[in-house]
Amino acid sequence: MTTTPSPEFVELLLVLARYGLIAFAILMACMTLIAVVIIWRSGGTSETVALFVQNPETGRLATTILIIVAVVFLSVLGILPHEAVVAVLSAIAGFVLGDKKDMLPRLKRPPKKEVDPET
Repeated sequence: MTTTPSPEFVELLLVLARYGLIAFAILMACMTLIAVVIIWRSGGTSETVALFVQNPETGRLATTILIIVAVVFLSVLGILPHEAVVAVLSAIAGFVLGDKKDMLPRLKRPPKKEVDPET
């Protein structure tokens, strides 16, 4: 027994696929722009590219950008209410800014003193 999807459902899938492709393109454009700026400021060494790709913050940045783009598209399509958009964007801002504030003490820590194991 085969069921065929309704034309409205197929149209919805096509619209979601189109917006998903646009969101992916925006994500890649943002990540490319960030990578170009980082490489340009560092002098264009290959070590910089490797550090950028290996850095765990890169994945967090990509995820944050993708969530923001998805929330905006869902809001524009009328699927997500405005209150939910505000809540999600506020949570993202708190997450990003709260984590950056916690990094400052870690960066200012003095180096550990080496202890001689024989004493």
